Parts: sequence; C-alpha cells; structure tokens
Amino acid sequence: MLPCEYQLQANIIQGEQMENNVEEELSPCDETEAYQAGGGSKVARAVNFIQNKVCLALDTQHRPVAIYKDGNYFAKDIQGKSFIRDIRKNGFQHGDFLKTEEIKEVLAMLGAIAEFGEGELVHISKRVAKIANGIEIDTGDKQHTILRIENGEILEVTDGSEVTFERTDCMLPYPGLVESGDIELLKKYVRLKDKDFYLLIGWLSYTLSTPRSKYAGYCLLIVIGTMGSGKSFFCKEIIRSFVDPVSNPIALLPKTPKDLAIASQKSHLQVIDNLRELSREWSDVMCSFATSGTISERALYTNSEEHTIQVHAPLVLNGIHHFLKESDLASRTLTFHLKPMPETLRKEERTIVKELEADKPAIFTGILQLIAKVLLIIDEVEVKHASRIVGFVKFLAGMEKVLGFEVGELQLAYEKNIKNSMLETLIEDAFSHAVLAFAVKHKEPNLWTGTPAQLLSELSEGQNKRVLNSQKLWPQNPIAQTKRLKILEKTLNSQGVVMVLGERGKLRKITIGLKTPLEKN
Repeated sequence: MLPCEYQLQANIIQGEQMENNVEEELSPCDETEAYQAGGGSKVARAVNFIQNKVCLALDTQHRPVAIYKDGNYFAKDIQGKSFIRDIRKNGFQHGDFLKTEEIKEVLAMLGAIAEFGEGELVHISKRVAKIANGIEIDTGDKQHTILRIENGEILEVTDGSEVTFERTDCMLPYPGLVESGDIELLKKYVRLKDKDFYLLIGWLSYTLSTPRSKYAGYCLLIVIGTMGSGKSFFCKEIIRSFVDPVSNPIALLPKTPKDLAIASQKSHLQVIDNLRELSREWSDVMCSFATSGTISERALYTNSEEHTIQVHAPLVLNGIHHFLKESDLASRTLTFHLKPMPETLRKEERTIVKELEADKPAIFTGILQLIAKVLLIIDEVEVKHASRIVGFVKFLAGMEKVLGFEVGELQLAYEKNIKNSMLETLIEDAFSHAVLAFAVKHKEPNLWTGTPAQLLSELSEGQNKRVLNSQKLWPQNPIAQTKRLKILEKTLNSQGVVMVLGERGKLRKITIGLKTPLEKN
C-alpha cells in the first residue's frame, strides 16, 4: 500500500492499483496491448500508459513529479531528462515514435494531472532523509537500495521504506559496504594535520547524514591549494565519493544565484571549482545555502507575482588562494589548506584513484559506522564551543565521545579554524587589515582613544594613493569609516581586538586596541 500522501483522487490512479500494476510482470505483447488501449492519438496513449505505471503528484516546491515503486519508492522530475527518456522509450517499444512537440503535449497533460489531481503535497528527499529513530540514505544503485541507520545499526533495505528519494540521470552509487569499516585508511589520500583530518571526517559524516530542513545548517567547505596540491582530486574522488557521487562531480560557479539554486535541486551536494573571488552578493547567497533561504524572481508571464526557489544545500568551494571577503560567510565555513605533494611522493592520478577505489568500501563503511554511533548519543553531548552551525558542532561533540577525544577538543579545533578564516578575510581587505595592524600596535593597557577623524588620519598614513582614492577600498570620511567599523566589529573581536564606538556628536571618541595576543595557526 502506498503512503497516504500518494492517494490521489479522480483522474489519478489509486495507490492499490498502482502497486498492483507495478508488481505485475506483463509480457511484452500484453504491455503493448495495454499501451495501445489508451486511445486514438499517440499523446493520449502515452499519457494513459504513464498514468498506469506511476503516481503523479506535486512536491513541496510545487514541482510536478512522477513516483515509481520498484522495491522502494523513488521519484523523477516530470521535466527532467530521465522522465522524458521514459516517455520516449515507452512509446518506441510499443510502436509509437513521439516527436518533440508531442512530448511537450504529454508533459503538459501529465503536469496538469499532477497539479490539479487534488492530492497532498509529497515530500521528496535527496540522498538522505530523517526517519523516526534515525536516517535513510539512497545508495543510488539500480536496485533502489536504501541504507537505514537506526538505533546504532546499519541496515540495507530493498523494500519497505516509506521515504521517497529523487533519482536523476547524474546520480551514481556509493561504494559498497564491508563488514568492518576503517576511516583511518583515508589518511593515505589526504595530507592534513591530525585535528584537521578528523574535522574532515566530521564534515563528511555530518553532511552525509543531515537532510535538508529549515532547522538544519550546513558548514561550507573551503578548499585552498596551489597547483599540484591535489584539490581537484580531493573534491572529486573524496568529497564527492563519500557524500554525493554524481557523473558531473565539480562545476564552475554559475552566472547567477538562480542558476546555482536550480542546480542544487538536482543533488544533495554542490561543488564549485576554481574560484578567484566572491562578491558580496554571492557571499550573501551562500550564507543562505548554509542556513536555508529563498531566491525570489518574477513569475513567468506576470508583472507582479513572485516565484521563490528554496536555497539550502551543502557547498564545497575551491580555489588557488583565499577568496572569502565577507566575515559573515567565513563564520559558516570549514577551511582546509592543501599543500603540494613532494616530488618524491608523487604518483600518477590514475594509480592513486585505483588504490582509493580498493579502499573506498572500508572508508565508506567506517563513515557510516561513525554516523550510527554518533546519532545514538547526539542528544547527550556537551557543546563547549558554540558556532553558527550548531548541528555540526554537536556532531563533533559526539565524535569526541565515540573516538575518545577530550571533551571540546574537536570543537576547539573547529573554532580556531573559523577564527583563522575570519582573519584571512581581514587581511585580504585593505581597510580591515590597516585596522588590525593599528590595533596590534596598541595593546592593553595602552589602548588608543581619539576622534573618528583622528583615527582615519592615522589609518591613512602610508597607504597607497590608489587605495585611499577608492570608495570601494577605503572610507572617504569619518562617517563612512564608522559604518565600516560597525560591520567589521564582530570579526575584529574574534581576533582579540577591542573596539568601543562612542556616542554621536562632535566629541565622539573611539577606543581601539588589542585585548589578547593573536592566535597562531
């Protein structure tokens, strides 16, 4: 029996009928007869046949979807390539060749049935979904196998899951499972310091096990590395393989935030390659991806109606140098700096990939086993170092308990990682760098106090004329300076800078200096 949300009315096939139809094995002749029984036109026959093979509905984004049952439930976007291929294939196998215009007619009719069939909105998951006592993960294999992590156990479910996962053309299966996992094998393929390695394991595990919801936050992964550091290999063969394997593992940053939002609807994870810089607009968009938001645009063929696209997905961004300029985004990140492999240790990439493929099942199993253990105790953990992404910190706290770290050890490592990232955003900006350098010269108890005009004058000494004359790079008056300082205040505070902005008026004073020594990486 299909879940109640799929019980559509009137012109949509009932759940019991669909299940019976799907489970009955028709002979090719019987199926062709059933196809031809749909009516006089090719379009009518195609629509009738599809209706008897799938359940049509709208997802929570009001997108028409087709729901299949093959052991477990899975869904396809009606406008997606995979579903269109199903229509063409069904027609071709039963004597009808559908032209492009006929395909459009079929899609329009099926979309209307999905929209006006008066069924309930259906929640469609991508890769991972929450269940009562744990999570389920879509393996992406041809058998539609689901991995259920529940009560500390990992089960392979081939039939009986009530979660409906979306299937796309680009989806690839995860590595297979072995009896005993080993996350330590991953150390052979990543050159990270000890704590950073376990932060990576934490990020992989948390991101894989966290479904999209308005309460979930994702920690953006930033990968920095020069040529020869292996950042593309890191993103494609490690990040992608263990979180969300697809046939197009990395992509360039799209032209617009809308394009990225649309792309994020097709997979659990987005990996953006070779970034040089991020504008303030893009930084704001990626903050929304981390903690859930929407992008609005005018609906097609209207003047006033707005159409919103949900933006919420894990993001991985890589580049040769540090490209973050906004501290708000930096506070939501985990950053790794990859070092070039020494010449004596270098191997051909195909050799490394071959070795990794052999180890992937044990590594993947180890990640799943870690997830199972952490989820079992997640409600009992102690958060000692809070951050913007609370869920990730809680997961790290669970890892500390499972792997035998001291309480707060991994949390502190993550906090330092964020502080270092925020420091880099300060250094990259000419004005904030000048403020930081000025504060370092005035350590407690000898804090500097003066008027905004006096501060601007002192900060401007020795600066490049090109910088001073640029409104984008440098405040042109004391009022603009104060506005910039308010924006920077939280980031400066994270680096030990104390700053007190006085009351308005001619006698307004600013106090600034260094409260504590800067922490070294």
